[in-house]
Amino acid sequence: MGQDYIAGMTWGWTGVRGTWTGPAADRSMDLMVERLATTSTALTFAAYQDTAQSTEIHFSRSPTVTDDEVRAAIARAKSLGLAVCLKPVVNCTDGTWRAHINVFDPDVPCEPTWAQWFASYTEFIVHYARIAEESGAEMLCIGCEMVQTDRREEEAGCPSRAGSEHLPNDWTLPGAADQDAQNAWYEAAFAATSRRPWVGGFMLWDWPAGLADEADAASDRDYCMFGKRAEHTVREHFTARTSS
Repeated sequence: MGQDYIAGMTWGWTGVRGTWTGPAADRSMDLMVERLATTSTALTFAAYQDTAQSTEIHFSRSPTVTDDEVRAAIARAKSLGLAVCLKPVVNCTDGTWRAHINVFDPDVPCEPTWAQWFASYTEFIVHYARIAEESGAEMLCIGCEMVQTDRREEEAGCPSRAGSEHLPNDWTLPGAADQDAQNAWYEAAFAATSRRPWVGGFMLWDWPAGLADEADAASDRDYCMFGKRAEHTVREHFTARTSS
């Protein structure tokens, strides 16, 4: 099991142009490996369409990371011995959650169509598939929370805030910073999945390209476990599963 288990962490979200290379990004990825004993990473970034009903994905524009940044991040990860999953994600510029990307079905005259949207999405995903292949990435992830498009994968993670252990996918949940809540969720998740042999690992959410000051970890309410109790829980689990 050790060699097959995916001890993975999502890195770099949302992939803002200019943040994936340089000392801060290198330090972030180094610490991800050092602190969490990761063996894999999902390099994850967003490209944008204007609204949930738009049919053009502007993947070559800012703020999306450049192709050179993507190649550099893959090379950096592989130099650290990590298996790489490249994960291009579609977001909406107006802030609408990507799960609501949708158009009429069947087509309505003079309105956006699924054929138009999928033509743009195909261009987008094939572009990054080629980069992934050329750069030696082991995996390509297609789709993320795109509920409406999927009718025609998943990360796991929990913020460090009170109540999030009961609703970990709600990043807007109010609540004070609470490392114990985050850690309890990870302990429960690892205990439950360890009893299920068909669970082959995780790409946990998430580890940014620019880390906050570790001294502020106790007051941080976000998903990243840098400097928090859950960091040690993740490391212990990944180490145990990849060395067994």
